[in-house]
Amino acid sequence: MSINSNLDWASFSEELKPTMVKSLGETIEELADGFQNGDEGVFKFLSTNMMEYYKKTLPPEQMAFAAMKVGPVLFIVKGQYQTYKDNKHFYNNLPSPVPTSSTPA
Repeated sequence: MSINSNLDWASFSEELKPTMVKSLGETIEELADGFQNGDEGVFKFLSTNMMEYYKKTLPPEQMAFAAMKVGPVLFIVKGQYQTYKDNKHFYNNLPSPVPTSSTPA
């Protein structure tokens, strides 16, 4: 996969989106194998851990903000995963990123 370095942010993010959706989809599928409830177990795991992260990193007066933040993030993750499942034939044909000297192998 080759990314044009002369792109503006909007174009760059659009070009990168299929690779990110593929990565997220493959990760959730791989993790789902370890949960009794499959992908729903993964989403519960992510939700619980996001909440714990926010509890430990935000000041007490922002705890309500943390609770409000988990839902939208999980909604985005579930939406991207559904996109991956609906178009798996497309994402499976994407080339994998090639490690470079600045990318750990």
